Amino acid sequence: HYSSTRTATLERYFSTLSPQSEVFVYKAPEVVPFAGRRPLYQFADIVPSVSVGESNLALVESGQAKRIIVPADFFFANQQNIFARYYIAQNIDRYVELVPSTP
Repeated sequence: HYSSTRTATLERYFSTLSPQSEVFVYKAPEVVPFAGRRPLYQFADIVPSVSVGESNLALVESGQAKRIIVPADFFFANQQNIFARYYIAQNIDRYVELVPSTP
């Protein structure tokens, strides 16, 4: 609901991004509506046997995703493997924004 702190935090975060900013939402489908019309990639497990956005995972694995929004707990559990090419740019409620590490 719109009076929640998380909603306000996500609205504030996305209001600071330019409309052309590319966003990759990783395992956080509830964040997608806040992205508006920005270029968006997504990966999410709908149920254990059904995922969406698997074809987008190569962007993350290669370090080409410019900005990733992911639940903080999932990032910390996977920072040495899935997200090894990224670092935390900022915290956004229970999510973190990741950006590529420079070589």
